[in-house]
Amino acid sequence: MSETLLPRHIVERRTGLKRTTIYSMMKQRRFPTPVRVGIRAVRWRESDISSFVRNPTEWALNYALHGGSGSHSDKGAQ
Repeated sequence: MSETLLPRHIVERRTGLKRTTIYSMMKQRRFPTPVRVGIRAVRWRESDISSFVRNPTEWALNYALHGGSGSHSDKGAQ
């Protein structure tokens, strides 16, 4: 079963964050990185966004503790 990938406008709606904030937090490693699906297109894993929405602080701590392992390691669009 493949993972559902979400476009940015859906990520913005689910998180309540705007594009600038999302990319700023990604740079700080406090927000899930997207998966590149085309030359100029990225999508976020639904499971990463759901985990982030449930507990943003825990998501960032988990990322820091595991050094970006697992689904957090995809560098997508940075």
